[in-house]
Amino acid sequence: MLPATERPLTGDERAALAMRIENARAQSRGSILKTGAASAFVCGVLALVTIALSDAPTLVIVLFWSGLAVIFVAWIGLPWQRLMRDQVRMLEDARDTNRARVIRIQSSRVVEFEEEEDEGACYAFEHDAAHSVFIVGQEFYEDDDFPNSDFSIIEILGKPSAERTDDDYAHMRKVVGFIRRHLAQEPANTVTSRWRYSLMNWGHDPLAD
Repeated sequence: MLPATERPLTGDERAALAMRIENARAQSRGSILKTGAASAFVCGVLALVTIALSDAPTLVIVLFWSGLAVIFVAWIGLPWQRLMRDQVRMLEDARDTNRARVIRIQSSRVVEFEEEEDEGACYAFEHDAAHSVFIVGQEFYEDDDFPNSDFSIIEILGKPSAERTDDDYAHMRKVVGFIRRHLAQEPANTVTSRWRYSLMNWGHDPLAD
């Protein structure tokens, strides 16, 4: 177990949280509109094709495809809107809790591994004679500050367990359910897919399983 300390959030960390909160709010506001527009376009095109190829009354065809568009919005748009609202709440809890866990890594040796399939940079830092710490991700490409022999991993924390409410646990179960359903929809290209980044947005990287 790596030694860790806790401290309040810095100004930069609070600013980064504020940006994520605003992004989640924007996604929540736009979820119905985007889903509705996409459903209307697809169902509109299919309705025109059906009208051209079918002898059914035009009104019946229009009502059928309009109903399907509404179902798509209710099936996809509304759950996404609720998830984004829940994410806003989770991020706001982290902001209000104002706690970060800092894990300091001091290493005398580091090994860089060759990148595979756009996974991002991969480094192994020797922690002691028996343990190494692996850092993997596209945000860890080499620059002037990284990799180095002395750096910190910062984890922004939410509410302590003792302060969690029934609503908090209900939200956790909802997030776990979302992640499980999302994992069942794994695409062929998992590394750079929106599927992976959607899961990472909820704190789960499927490539780390």
